Amino acid sequence: MKRTAIVVVFGLLAAGTVCAEDNTTNIISGTTSNNGGANFTVGNNGTNNSLIISGGGILTNVNYGAIGDGPSGSNNWAMVADSGSAWYNGSGFSVGSCDGNRLTIGNGGAVYNGGSGNTLTVSNGGNMYSVLGIVRYNSPILVTGFYSVWNNRSNLYVGYSSSCATLTIANSGTVFSALGIIGRSGSSNAVTVTDPGSAWNNSGSVYVGFSGGSGNTLTITNGGVVSNVTGYIGYFTSANSNSVVVTGFGSIWTNSGDLFVGNSGTDNTLTITDSGAVFASNLVAGDNTHTATLNLLSGSLCVANLLTLQNNATLSGNGSVSGTVLVNGTAQADTAGGLTVTGSITNNAVLRAINGAVLESWGPVVNNGVIDVIYGNTNFHSTFINNGIVLTADGDPDGDGMSNLQESLAGTIVTNSSSCLRITSVAREGDDVRITWTAVGGKSYVVQTNSVPGSGFADFSPVIYVPGDGESVTNYVHTGGATNSSSLFYRIRLGP
Repeated sequence: MKRTAIVVVFGLLAAGTVCAEDNTTNIISGTTSNNGGANFTVGNNGTNNSLIISGGGILTNVNYGAIGDGPSGSNNWAMVADSGSAWYNGSGFSVGSCDGNRLTIGNGGAVYNGGSGNTLTVSNGGNMYSVLGIVRYNSPILVTGFYSVWNNRSNLYVGYSSSCATLTIANSGTVFSALGIIGRSGSSNAVTVTDPGSAWNNSGSVYVGFSGGSGNTLTITNGGVVSNVTGYIGYFTSANSNSVVVTGFGSIWTNSGDLFVGNSGTDNTLTITDSGAVFASNLVAGDNTHTATLNLLSGSLCVANLLTLQNNATLSGNGSVSGTVLVNGTAQADTAGGLTVTGSITNNAVLRAINGAVLESWGPVVNNGVIDVIYGNTNFHSTFINNGIVLTADGDPDGDGMSNLQESLAGTIVTNSSSCLRITSVAREGDDVRITWTAVGGKSYVVQTNSVPGSGFADFSPVIYVPGDGESVTNYVHTGGATNSSSLFYRIRLGP
């Protein structure tokens, strides 16, 4: 049988076989005990019952294991004490239906849930203690309810060389660990911290996507809280497409140190939405090589010192950013409400506002790159020093006679006077006229004609689609155009 769910080198699950009795102790030491097909419960409805597995002892339970499973079972406990000692459960496992039930796994002991899809639940004030926690395969762990605690004295791995491991902390449950690692050489591993009072407290760093996998996630929602020193989303180059979502009022991720979104790897993402908040001393998005994304959607990003967007990194959305912002990638306000920075901004690449959004700053702004507000606006309350380019809708920095808005719609380059939509030639070919104009791949065009200047142009040609990308030229032949009219004017408009 493949052993799955939870493996701990100093801690994970436990259960025992005492029903309604009080003050009993079962000891399995240096031997193997097979409980057959029955459930194994330490203190079903009783109190102060205990199970000790030590000295290489092994307890095998084909079905369900529990500590304090009944409505009045309290203050029961189990210990898997040392290396070689183990407790094997064929199906699910729970710690606590009442207060004070606990599981301790120490010095290399281990508890396993067999099969796939089985759940370990720590609830109703239950406690689980371990030195090193490892969650593997497709068997979830749930820590739920007031005073329900999983305490790891060392690191906690959700997905250790495995995929689809899950941990949920809900309804004021709490998990403690040194390092928190989601996806160490594994994909699609997930931690969810949900509901007011629920917390994952780490004395060291948190890694979402450590190495060799993708699609690992941390979700903080509905008032859940995660705290740590340094945070990483995508640590090594092989850690791709990992994400953290902080959503809902009271949902908070606190990094007392720095936060790295895409320390390495590509397409790593942090999303803050619906009044969620993220705190960090410094935040670095991207590594100047791989893409990284910060999505701010009515959330708050609070950086005590410096937020740096490296090359290929993007900050977009609406909400507030506190701290100093250095842009070497792209910062974009793109939805109603705009993007507000409370500190200073130094832009060495692109600041942009689209969809009518406002890019707002309360501190000094130094622009050494491009500020693009063709489809939006800025509101700078302090000093603005412009060493670069500011693109407004009606501006024409390249002097080609086309506004920035017109060039943006046409797909031409607003800072290059030779790049604009224009007719390059109207040439007679016998009885016909060939009209040639500059074009951009992916755009459509319509030729218009007018025989009387000032009376308006009318569509003449069908829609002409130009495939590919990049700039080129295209043409349309007006059959009989040289003989059908004494004078004729041509114009090109963008098609649908």
